[in-house]
Amino acid sequence: MKQPDGYVDPTYPDKVCRLLQALYGLKQAPKRGYAKLDDFLKSQGFDNIDPDACLYLLMDDGEIIIVLMYVDDLLLVASSLAVIYKIKDALHKRFKMKDLAEAKVILGLEIRRDKALGTPKLSQGKYAAQVLEKFGMAECNLIGTPLELGLQLVKADESTALRHTRGRGLVPRRAPALPPVACGS
Repeated sequence: MKQPDGYVDPTYPDKVCRLLQALYGLKQAPKRGYAKLDDFLKSQGFDNIDPDACLYLLMDDGEIIIVLMYVDDLLLVASSLAVIYKIKDALHKRFKMKDLAEAKVILGLEIRRDKALGTPKLSQGKYAAQVLEKFGMAECNLIGTPLELGLQLVKADESTALRHTRGRGLVPRRAPALPPVACGS
């Protein structure tokens, strides 16, 4: 290791500084940041559901809290606002962070809430439009759902289900030309 050109200290030309913590923008920064957040969430009682997915879950006194981490963004989902405020307060005390309020979009997934019913609606409409645009299909003709209206589905018995699924693993599947897109309304 050596001092960078133009910043050589004439008093100590052979010495360099040792970093005490990872800096934003360095290769180690995301790993160090993830490790700190992981330690903090586990100390709060969260379980890491899948280490690759950065998904944490806490079930406490009938309340469910989900924390989803993507790079340096967090999405908090809980069964009540009080629980969200509680975890936000704990996060603010431990980390320097900015609260961006209610999530509207995360990873291209649009989130709309029906306050009257207390239900969220998820949509990938903008993403679907971008994919269609990318592949030159933005002006294609729309088609309705390929199921007949009012169709009543019934549960098949096991023998029928096995008969229809037997041999499916032998049929090679082609990768779709477009990535699968789920749209909600």
